[in-house]
Amino acid sequence: MVQTREWDSDDFLMELLHPEWHKRAACRGMDLALFYPEINESSQAALDACATCPVREECSVSGKTESHGVWGGRLLQPTWMRSRSLIGVGR
Repeated sequence: MVQTREWDSDDFLMELLHPEWHKRAACRGMDLALFYPEINESSQAALDACATCPVREECSVSGKTESHGVWGGRLLQPTWMRSRSLIGVGR
């Protein structure tokens, strides 16, 4: 017999906010600010964590809707940040 689980709205919300794969992420417990660097701040610590992460692919998929931060080993920057850094603003 297959055992099923009933979901309520709180369960659904928690799964959306904290999917199961988060528990296996190499970044679990790290300072989230490392994954959202400001202009001219290094993202190397976040990228290093991603390099050995067992859920890198899940994170990358999750980050596809994001515009900023390190997701699945990729640094995403909003267009305005890229253009400002190209012209030297904030240096």
